Amino acid sequence: MGSVIALLGIAAITGGLPGAGGGLATWEQWRHILGIFDVVGPRSDGSLVVAAGQRLALVTPSGTVAPFGDGANGYQATPGESYIALSPGLHVAAAGCNFVRDDLFALRLSKPFGVTRIDGAGQAHDFATLPGVDSLNGIAFDVTGR
Repeated sequence: MGSVIALLGIAAITGGLPGAGGGLATWEQWRHILGIFDVVGPRSDGSLVVAAGQRLALVTPSGTVAPFGDGANGYQATPGESYIALSPGLHVAAAGCNFVRDDLFALRLSKPFGVTRIDGAGQAHDFATLPGVDSLNGIAFDVTGR
């Protein structure tokens, strides 16, 4: 498991990427968070969402780290690395559905396997149960599927 969020943002802004007139991009340590295994974002407020251990946290652009989804009806992670995906706010025409911006989706790694939706306020909701699977190991948004 990792323990540090590193960002390329400064290199990208200052032209430190190949082809951007600068040198090669370099990684820079920004915040130290124990047990981190997934980072998504930014949300509409500029925050990143971090999955670390069995918890979620928001990391603001200034670097402040705060628990996310811990309150009543909040997110309860299952053992393992429950990877996450953040909705940018999408309409999926082929499926006839919409995804609200800043909704977070997390894998549920114990039976019944599935996906939990965590809304922008940190409230958890059962989104999908996936019968007939033995494990889940990734999650992403696809605008062409059904």
